[in-house]
Amino acid sequence: MRKTPYANTTAENTSMKNHYAAMVNDSDDAIISHDLRGLITSWNNAAVGIFGYEAEEILGQSVYSLIPPENIAEEACKLNDVASGVKVDHYNAIRKHKNGEVFDVSLTISPIMDRDGHIIGLSKIVKKHMDTDGAQWLNRNLMLNTDYFAAIIESSDDAIISKSLDGIVITWNNAAEKIFGFTSAEMVGQPMTKVFPENLYHEEEMILAKISNGERIKHFRTKRIRKDKRVIDVSVTISPIKDEHGKIVGASKIARDITELIQREKLATELAVKSSHYSAIIESSEDAIISKTLEGIVTSWNSAAQKIFGYSANEMIDEPMIKIFPEDRLHEEDEILTKIGRGEKVSHFQTVRLHKDGHEVHVSVTISPVVDVYGNVIGASKIARDITDKVMADRRLWQLANHDNLTNLPNRRLFMKRLEVELARSRGGSDKFSVLYMDLNDFKQINDKYGHAIGDQLLIQVSNRLKECFRQSDTVARLGGDEFAAILPGLATHGDIEKVINKINISLSSTFNRLFAI
Repeated sequence: MRKTPYANTTAENTSMKNHYAAMVNDSDDAIISHDLRGLITSWNNAAVGIFGYEAEEILGQSVYSLIPPENIAEEACKLNDVASGVKVDHYNAIRKHKNGEVFDVSLTISPIMDRDGHIIGLSKIVKKHMDTDGAQWLNRNLMLNTDYFAAIIESSDDAIISKSLDGIVITWNNAAEKIFGFTSAEMVGQPMTKVFPENLYHEEEMILAKISNGERIKHFRTKRIRKDKRVIDVSVTISPIKDEHGKIVGASKIARDITELIQREKLATELAVKSSHYSAIIESSEDAIISKTLEGIVTSWNSAAQKIFGYSANEMIDEPMIKIFPEDRLHEEDEILTKIGRGEKVSHFQTVRLHKDGHEVHVSVTISPVVDVYGNVIGASKIARDITDKVMADRRLWQLANHDNLTNLPNRRLFMKRLEVELARSRGGSDKFSVLYMDLNDFKQINDKYGHAIGDQLLIQVSNRLKECFRQSDTVARLGGDEFAAILPGLATHGDIEKVINKINISLSSTFNRLFAI
């Protein structure tokens, strides 16, 4: 580990001690150290303001007195890690004020090493998440040797830098080198603007002006430039450094690289905007957009889903999706979930679901796997479109195209299609069938004598009688006018056909004597 250069003369040593003490004690963040037993060994003015304890009250006390009891075990693990040489990144935690109030903080924790590289304690920089205006600043009471101050500063993961009132760097710790890429030898004696982007040079004038007036600059977010020309985001706290007479002689700066934090915040903002945007799209969609687990439990249900199926989100979320499945369609859910579990998409699947009031809803469904950041399938998203009107319209068109408008019997077109099917089957030699042709004798005279309205009623009555004479598997069709025909699958003997003919004659003769001839 690179050693900090230490002064050799008593005068220089005293000067450096005062300089480091001023940097630590005038920091706007709490800088605390404790030994490996957890006993506090240093406590700066900011710690007084943040935690409420004066130095004489807390020095020699356990650092765990600053932690709520329920958080002590977790903190002890982190302290043990650092004491063992394990690096612990910045983390958020909860701390306790002297008055019992708990508050959120951001911590950096680092080992303190002696000249031989042995860990002898731990240092912490504590940033309170809430603003600390109004904290009382007390007189200096921290009297430690220069080596100890240097160890705290050099072991910090935050850049701790001091500069003169004309912006010339005086000290530059290890973390500053890591964050900005410049070594101490490259920066000490150089203007601080060396790490400023050109368009931010004006910030240095503002900073030095405030420091000269005794003002502190708290958690100032800005950008700086590394030695490799990469621009980074930093959070900076800058405090005046005073000599033993209270005169401002320079500035101490604690800088933290927050590039990743800014990126996460930006991503979170983008996700929030997208989430809001997607939510608006989903809620305004005319299609039902639903998500469910791999067990088929509903996890989201938009407004259109309520409109299509009748159930509100409160009635469906955490309920099984099969709540809206007809009994004869329950098998579909297992098939869908199996495909989704394999990462397959189900596209434009037409099926039937049930409305809350019990009526059937025809839907076209597209179902896609929902995956986590690791690509694991964790659920399914479903877009369902109500196509009931379309299905009914298609059925009506098919009905009009294939059935007689007057009698509702299959028409010539449908009869010929079914005849082709039976012919194809019979060519195999195993399936036989018969065809009957029928017409009404003297039907034209009825139309001429009684009119077409009476003739139509007669055709309807004849059709109803004919349907009663045939099996469900038979096809009875009106070919046109008074012509009818029937296809009888499986009936091929003369005796079978005669039975059907007799049944027809009996059915029609009771009402229409000698109107029918075969």
